[in-house]
Amino acid sequence: MKAVFKHEAALYSHGLPAYVFGAFLLEFIGIGAMLYNINSAVANFEYALGLFSIGFVALVPILTMRVMAEEKKQKTDQLLSLLPITATDIVLGKYLAMAVVFVAPMLVACIYPLIFSFYGDVYLPTSYGALCAFVFLGLALIAIGMFISSLTESQGMAAGGCWCFPAPRTAPNCPTCRRC
Repeated sequence: MKAVFKHEAALYSHGLPAYVFGAFLLEFIGIGAMLYNINSAVANFEYALGLFSIGFVALVPILTMRVMAEEKKQKTDQLLSLLPITATDIVLGKYLAMAVVFVAPMLVACIYPLIFSFYGDVYLPTSYGALCAFVFLGLALIAIGMFISSLTESQGMAAGGCWCFPAPRTAPNCPTCRRC
């Protein structure tokens, strides 16, 4: 697992998708904070994360679309299966590398509530609780994206599947839907 983690972490540190993901993540959190907190003069940082959670579903495929699909396309998954490691080690190594790439910008976002606390009364436990919930949402979406990436060889199909999968659906003639 450590070898797969080191390899994937090196790929992310030398490649563009991790930096694009981190930049967009911090940019969207900053835009949400500007729209809600600065324009409305409210010091509740958790609402800025709530504004961005829908956009986050569209951002995760940037990180997850290539993780397994590229292995299948280049036939390196067969090479990985010949190594003396289990499939669980491969999946956990790749997942932990993506988790590190996701958590690194979130650690930078942990500074935002402290900055807001200089200009207003911010209830820090709720802000950091919302950040923890956002991290867990991201880790769950990364797991879903990794699963969808393992189903196809095409990175575009993996990204499209990630964008379509988390969308809420209602069954026809369901008792809870008011449109039926």
